[in-house]
Amino acid sequence: MPASVFLDYLGTDEPVEASIRLARRFKVSEEAAAIRLHQLGRLDLDGLNRIRQETRERVERQQGERSPIVPYSTRRLRDLGRSYVGAVLDAYYDERLTLTDVSQYLDVKVAHIEKMEEALHGLRGQPHDRRQ
Repeated sequence: MPASVFLDYLGTDEPVEASIRLARRFKVSEEAAAIRLHQLGRLDLDGLNRIRQETRERVERQQGERSPIVPYSTRRLRDLGRSYVGAVLDAYYDERLTLTDVSQYLDVKVAHIEKMEEALHGLRGQPHDRRQ
């Protein structure tokens, strides 16, 4: 946030209220904008601390209001049960089912099967391949 450009956007607004507008303009957090204002001598330490506290409280409120987003593959694994999904995948690796069959039994697109398997086995980024 270059000082000259940053201060031009500040204008005559009161720094605490301007931090919201400056944050949006420069695509940074309100706290980052407030810190820059403080560095440039346009916001005292009390104002900076007030913005930090308000930001922290707002984030805590928003986190309390939102429920976490659970990936579709994880929801399907939860809904079908680990034993069932494991049995279907075992049948696939024993070549008793095709990938199309697995997709139908699990009611997911093929792209979700590997993600379900990773969640089932607790692996990250490495598909479980029993054929090896």
